[in-house]
Order: sequence, then C-alpha cells, then structure tokens
Amino acid sequence: MEQSEFVSRIPGMQFPIVSCLFRRRTWPVGRMKSHAAITVELLWVMVLWGGNNAAMKYQLRFWPPVFTASIRFLCAGALLMLVMRWTQWLGKPADLTPVQRRELWTRAGAPLACYITVFVWALHLTTPSSVALFMGTSPVWALIWEERPNRESMHRFIAALLALLGVAVLFLPSLQMNTSTWKGNALALLASVLWTHYSRESRRFSASISGLELTGQSFWRAGALLLPLAGAELSWRGCTHDSLALGLMAYSVILSGLVAFGLWNDALRAWPTSRAFLFGNLIPVTTMLFSHYFLGEPMTSQFWLALALIVGAVVLGQWQPRSSGPGAGTGNSV
Repeated sequence: MEQSEFVSRIPGMQFPIVSCLFRRRTWPVGRMKSHAAITVELLWVMVLWGGNNAAMKYQLRFWPPVFTASIRFLCAGALLMLVMRWTQWLGKPADLTPVQRRELWTRAGAPLACYITVFVWALHLTTPSSVALFMGTSPVWALIWEERPNRESMHRFIAALLALLGVAVLFLPSLQMNTSTWKGNALALLASVLWTHYSRESRRFSASISGLELTGQSFWRAGALLLPLAGAELSWRGCTHDSLALGLMAYSVILSGLVAFGLWNDALRAWPTSRAFLFGNLIPVTTMLFSHYFLGEPMTSQFWLALALIVGAVVLGQWQPRSSGPGAGTGNSV
C-alpha cells in the first residue's frame, strides 16, 4: 500500500488542517505560502487554542497547574519527535549541532517553560476568557521589540493600543475586588510578555529546523525542565482521577499541542511576530464560546466591550496601506 493511501485512511485525514501536517512536505525549502493559506492556518489555531483554554480550566479542577502543563508538553513533544524519527509523514529531524541543541534548551525550552508556568497559574486563578483577553496584549510587546513607529506602521501601533485598551476594560474592575482574580489577571498579562519572548526566540531556528520539529524539540524540553516543580506541586496538592480530564488531556496533546503549535510555528516562518500575534486576539472569542457552553462561564457586557476593541485591533492591524507595496508585511523583522 502506498504511503499516501495509508495516510488518507487515518481518521481525520479528510480534513485539510490535519492532513497537511501528517503528509510529507513537497514544496521547495524557502518557498513562502500564500497569505490566504497562512490566514486559514492561524484561524484554525485560534479555535484549537480557545478550546484548549477551556479544557485546561476543567483539568485544573482535578490536577495541579504545573503538573498538568508538564505532562502535556512531555507527551506532545515525545509523540511528535517519535513520529518524525520513525515515519516519513512529517519528514526527518534535522541534524543538529551541539550548539543548536544547547540553544534549544536555553532559547526555546526554558522560555516556553517559564511562559506555561505563569499561564497555567493565571488560568487557575481567573476565568479562561479573561486569560485569553490578557494574552491579547502580545502584539503590543511584539511591536515594541520589532520596529519603531513610522508612517507606514503607525496603524499597527494603533491596533496594538486598541487591544491594550480592551484588556484595561477587563483588568481595572478586578483591582477593586477582594479576591484572587486580580492576581490571575496580573499573571495573564505577564504570560503575554513571556509568550512574545518565546515566539521571538523560536524564530532564530526557522532557517535550520521545521516548525513542527521546533514544536517537538521545545515541548519535551519545557516539560522536562518543569518536572521537578511538577513533582513538588503534586506531592503538595495531590491529584484526582477524572475520565473526562484524561480525554481533554489527549485533546490538549494532539490537537492544541501538535497540530496548533505546528501551524503557529509555520506561520512565524513567513510573517513577522507582531502580525501573527494579531490573530491571537481572536482567541477570546473561541475561549468564551467553549467556556460558556461547556463550563457555564457567563457572558458579560464587560467582556464583549473588551472583545469589540480587540477584534477592531485585529482588523486594523491586518490592513495593508496601498503604498506598502506587494511584499509588505512578509519580511522577517528583527
């Protein structure tokens, strides 16, 4: 049986978003995807990550935060690297030099471990939709790192400020509440900065490692770095068995882990970090929908006001001035 025929019979392969990951790449190295293809990929990533935020919130009812993140990353990273090593579906792993292997620990694994630690504790202390909204500030930090304001990029800075205003609408009322909500909000804001740092650092490997391999290499290293903290947390808080939580962990590992991060890293190879991050502002929509219908989180007017500002930021940030030229927005910013 031909490999392509065998792969097509795997459940889920009839969906392009899954099939594109498990078929061997055929386009030449360095060939850029179209803007439309990258846009579709990023939209699917936002749906998968929105579902994952709600899924992880449910898992945190039974499992400690860092333990949950560590197991997810270890399983996802190990599974991806095993598939790449023992099959031809995703291509073969790159031959890494000792320097590259060391930098994967310091510039990919460690930043990702720091980010996910802060993220899961924020998710533990506040609602999934609130965390997703605070993550919408990532374009602000990406733009500050990438470029200075100028006439051609000013609309993107305005878009980032709109997103920040939307976050402020959600954050300021929590400062007056005598609960742990404000702590979760503050951690979520910090997580957005750490996420920006990880994404920028991961772009350093785009010339030598595919997006999928970078995902696997980063995941298992981050999970391994978190194991000591996860073990201490587990001995302190304990763990409760729940069948649905186990099923949602499988979703987190395969769909929101392997599939979503692979597509995300692919997009970062073609677009500047700030431009890809503007799609992340759509995660609150999917997170709220999943949280409302599956976790019972209420839809408040405060959330929708913040969301309106953030969606406006996405639309404005993706607008291309006529004078930008055909290649605008596709280069790699430093």
